Amino acid sequence: MLAVALLAAACASSRRGIEVPDGGGVPLPDHAAFWERVAAPCRGVRTMEFLLVLGGRSGDTTLRRTRMRAAAERSGSLRIEALAPFGAPLFVFVARDDSATLLLPRDAQVVRDARPAEVLQALAGLALAPADVHALLTGCLAPDPVATAARRHPDGSVTVELEGGAAAYVRGAEGAQVVAAGRRGDLTVEYSAHVRGLPRRLRIRMDGPRGGADLSGTLSRVSMNITLHPAAFEVDVPAGYTPVSLAGLRGGSPLEQASPPAGDAAARP
Repeated sequence: MLAVALLAAACASSRRGIEVPDGGGVPLPDHAAFWERVAAPCRGVRTMEFLLVLGGRSGDTTLRRTRMRAAAERSGSLRIEALAPFGAPLFVFVARDDSATLLLPRDAQVVRDARPAEVLQALAGLALAPADVHALLTGCLAPDPVATAARRHPDGSVTVELEGGAAAYVRGAEGAQVVAAGRRGDLTVEYSAHVRGLPRRLRIRMDGPRGGADLSGTLSRVSMNITLHPAAFEVDVPAGYTPVSLAGLRGGSPLEQASPPAGDAAARP
C-alpha cells in the first residue's frame, strides 16, 4: 500500500523490501542548495500535533494497528497516547530530552525516568530519541540534516548524502521534489502521500538482532508550528500505580496483537 517506486531496477537494491539506490549517478555540484530547497518543508516544522495510525511487526510480534494522538517538538519533546476502541488508553508516553515516563492505565503501572529510545524500542521496536522521531515523521530523517554530496540518477531521482551517514532519496519534478525514502544506520523509511512537501504515509524497516521491525503509519489531522504547552509533555501518575521497569511490563508491548483463543478459528463459520 505504501510502496514507492524510486528507481529503475538497474540501479536499485532492496533493503528488506524497500528499494533504495545502490551507487551510481552523476555528482550534483550544487548539492547544498538542492538539499536546502527539498528539505525546506521539514526544516520549517518546529512543532506538530497529529493523529497517527501505526501497526506492523516488531521482531516476531505482530503489533495491531492502533490510533495514536501525538505531539512533537523539534527541540526534543514527544507525547504519544495510544487510544483504545473504548475506555482508558493503552499507554501514555511522554518524553523531554533524555527522560521518559510511560503510563499504563489498564495495568495501573508506570515506568519512570527511562531513556526515551529504550521505551520506544520496547513499544514498537524503534530505538529513537524524541528529536529523531520528529525528524523521521517530517521527512528530514535526522535533526538539522546537512548535505555532504549528491548524485543524480538517469531517471532524474537524486541521492543526497547527509552528515552522520544518512541518505535521502529525492524524486519528483523540478519545484515539486520530495524525499521519497531514506536510510539512517539500520533504519530505512519510505514516504508517500506528501502534502506541501511533507509525508502523510510512511513505512519503516529497522534491522535488528531479533528480526528488527517493519511498521506502516498514516498521519492525519496534522497541525504544525502551534504553541504546545509544557504540560503536554508531562503526565500525572495516579495514586496506587505500581512502578515497574521496562523488563517488568506485564504481557509485553501494549500494542501487541493478542492471539485468538485455541480452537477459535475452527469454530468460525
